[in-house]
Order: sequence, then structure tokens, then C-alpha cells
Amino acid sequence: MASGMMASGMSDDDKVGILLVDDQPSQLASHEAILRELGERLVTARSGREALQKLMDEDFAVILLDVNMPDMDGFETASLIHQHPRFEKTPIVFVTGDQPTTLDRLKGYRVGAVDYVEVPVVPEILRSKVAVFVDLNRKRRDLQRLNDALQTEIAQRRHAEEAVRHSREKEVLLQEIHHRVKNNLQIITSLLRMQSRAVRDPALSEALRECQNRVASMALIHDKLYRARDLARVSFGEYVRDLTNNILTSYALPARSVRVRLDIDDLSLSLDCAVPCGLILNELMSNCLKHAFPVGHSGTVYVGLHAEGEEELCLVVRDDGVGVPADVDLGRTSSLGWRLIRALVEQLGGVVQCQTTGGTSVEIRFARQNAPPDEASAVTGESPHAQV
Repeated sequence: MASGMMASGMSDDDKVGILLVDDQPSQLASHEAILRELGERLVTARSGREALQKLMDEDFAVILLDVNMPDMDGFETASLIHQHPRFEKTPIVFVTGDQPTTLDRLKGYRVGAVDYVEVPVVPEILRSKVAVFVDLNRKRRDLQRLNDALQTEIAQRRHAEEAVRHSREKEVLLQEIHHRVKNNLQIITSLLRMQSRAVRDPALSEALRECQNRVASMALIHDKLYRARDLARVSFGEYVRDLTNNILTSYALPARSVRVRLDIDDLSLSLDCAVPCGLILNELMSNCLKHAFPVGHSGTVYVGLHAEGEEELCLVVRDDGVGVPADVDLGRTSSLGWRLIRALVEQLGGVVQCQTTGGTSVEIRFARQNAPPDEASAVTGESPHAQV
């Protein structure tokens, strides 16, 4: 009774099927009345052929099969049922009105029967036997669900592991690309340095040094990406510090003549943004060191990068040197450095503003969509190589 009460509270989807096969309507009705207390789904068939048709529509926990039926008896029906791979393990309980002999039982077991029930049926015995198979079927179904869920989880984990492996392979490949690009750019830098030392024309030597610094600024970005955890973004504060040191070293200024003050927010830039920013900074720093502080003059170069609200970044390079001659318009000058700066600012989709009173100040604003904040530390203070 407890099993029936529990089953009666289940939805139709949770109930298991029990197939009752008998050519006598009275016997079918009797079996239904006895098994209704189990609360499961009862399906009836009045012949072996009808039973086979019912099996095509759904699976059953157990089949209660009359042995003595016209046209197709229980033995033949059971044999056909268990020949089908889908039903070969479906338990069959034979119901017979005759006392089965040992030979009858053996014949039944050979075709797949698991038990016999004699008519007149004892209700408690029939319910108990069927309830056992119902319980086994439900447990097997639950195990199948768990196994399906486990197989799905295993497949998902394998997919995730494969994705991680591919991601790691791509990361290693990208890291190797940055490493090789950096090495190739450093070779070009070395060739330019050697050439600049070999020529005797000061103007040509200066042009080669400027090209050397431009290539070195790009090589430094790839070096940072090669060593970084994030292979797609550059911690710009750290990059600016190293870049300014490299530029100061290349110009070999007299001791303590120029200091560089850095004020960089904790920002990272994508490769597409970092390369033009690095080249712009290289040009502006080079202009400061070449023109702002003639022999005998000293001063400070300020380099800043700040977020302006949610949409914009502002790059500032400012010096307190001698300033720009009155007849020079930085916005229109045709020098290679300034033509490069204007092209790079246009590449960033930004605007440039210049002030030439009390030194020179260049301010460049551009969209920050390529440069979200990250966990890098802000860089402030003087460059470690500032006093040279």
C-alpha cells in the first residue's frame, strides 16, 4: 500500500508502464484492479500481436503475459519480444490457469520469463512481484539519468579542457610571435646604430638615430607583451618608464641637465593603441631633448596619461625649456617627426593641441575604447634614469 500511495502522488511522466496481456477481458480487469494500487501506468493488450504493437509505442517495467492465448501463445510472444534488442531485458511474468510442469517452466525461462503466477491470482503476491520489477525499473531509469548527466558533464569538461589547451597553444604561439618580432626589431635597431656611428654627416647620423629610437619604441612594446600575462595589452606606465630611459640614454645628455617626471594612470593599452602612442611619445620626447634644452640649459619634461571620464584618454608631454620660435607653427610644420605625429593621432581618432608659452606643451586626446583600466600600478615620480 505504501508503494501505491507514493506512486499516486507522482506525475504521469514519473510513472512507469506495466503491460497486461490476456485474451480474456475479465482477467485483464482483475489484474488492473489488483495492480491499480501501485499507482503506475497500466496498459492492456488482448493478444500477442497487440502486445507487440504496444511495445513499439513505449517501454515497460514488466509484462504480465497470459500463456494460453489463441493465434499466438505466451511462449511465442515472449520469444518475439526478447528477440528485439530494445526489449531483450524487459522482465516477463507468465500467468497461467494450469499447474505448470517443470518442462513448461523451463520452456518459459528459455524464452525470457522471469517468474510464473497461477490463476486464481493472490492479489498481494501479484502486487509484490510486480512492485519489485517496477522498483528495479525506476532505479535503472534514475541511474540512466544520472549516467546521462555524468556523460554530459564529462563531455563538457573535455570540451573545456580542449578549449583551455587550444587557448594555451595560441598563447604560446602569440608569445613566440611577440618574441620574434621583438628580436627582429632589435636587429634593425642595432643595424641603424652601427650605421649612424659609421657615417660622418651629423645630419644623417641624427636621422639614423631617430629611426633607431622609433624602431626601439616598437620593439619595447613587443618585449613587454612577450613577458606579460596578458599577451594582448601593454601596461603603459611600465612601458613609458622604460621608453623614456631608452630615449634619454640614446641622447647622452650632460649629467643632471634634464629630469623626466612621469604621471601615468593604471591603464593598459591594446597593441593597436600602444604602438602609435609609443611612437608619438618617442617623437615628442625626442623633440624636447633636441630643441627645448640647448647647451647650458636644464629643465624638466613632464609625461602624463590620464583617463578623462569614461570615454577619453589624454596624453600630455610638456617641457619648461626655451620654447618654440615664434615663426614655427607646430600644427603646420612639415618635419618628418610632426608629420608622423599627426598621422598617428589620426590613426587613434584623436585630436592634438599645442601651447608654446613658458615652454612647449602637447596634449593629445583620443577615445579610451582600446584602453580599459586594469590591475597595473600607476606610475608617478621621476624616471629612474631622469638625472643624466
